[in-house]
Amino acid sequence: MEIDLLKLVNEFMALGGVGALIAVIVNILKAAGIVKDGQAPVYVTAGGILGMALLLVLRLFQPTADLPGIDLAAQQIATVLNILLGFIIQLLAARASHAGLAGVPVIGKSFTADREAALRDRKG
Repeated sequence: MEIDLLKLVNEFMALGGVGALIAVIVNILKAAGIVKDGQAPVYVTAGGILGMALLLVLRLFQPTADLPGIDLAAQQIATVLNILLGFIIQLLAARASHAGLAGVPVIGKSFTADREAALRDRKG
């Protein structure tokens, strides 16, 4: 089977959901500390090359594959992962903020510590 490379490139460029999925995966790797500052373009490029290779293999072995359906699924996965990443970062930031503000009057007030101190005072 003959593959038209220009058509393959045009098909890949039209897959916005795949591009979004690559970007979210790179963001997750950045949040995990695997991708360092300044390395994201390298990882995005590698993801694009991998995606292009997968599209080539798909077109060779399954020429009638539903690319719009695959792209839509990739976009939906990217959306869910992006929401989860934001939620996890929000939880971690809240935990860090609480730890940093613990003991500050009014902000960071710990009623548990006050109760424990009152119990110690009663016992001792």
